[in-house]
Amino acid sequence: MTVDGTPVAAKYGMTAKAAVADIQKRTAKELPTKVMSSSPRWKDVGPIVRIARSSGTIQTTGGETVGTVRAQADETVQGVRLEIVHYMLEQ
Repeated sequence: MTVDGTPVAAKYGMTAKAAVADIQKRTAKELPTKVMSSSPRWKDVGPIVRIARSSGTIQTTGGETVGTVRAQADETVQGVRLEIVHYMLEQ
């Protein structure tokens, strides 16, 4: 994501990652991906991968859609790197 034009990326910290793995192992279910709130901690500034995606349709001169085009480009940029130390899932 971008905050005020600055790229920001986050990864789960070891404690949060271990807790999720333990819960998934005990319940044999994937946890929901919707996060209600999280507690990030500033880690450092450095290179992160910014992913740009785009899509469009191909139409005939009569306006009929005959196809879809999708593209993705990865670019390494300088950004803020965070570590998620705590998060609460949506119920």
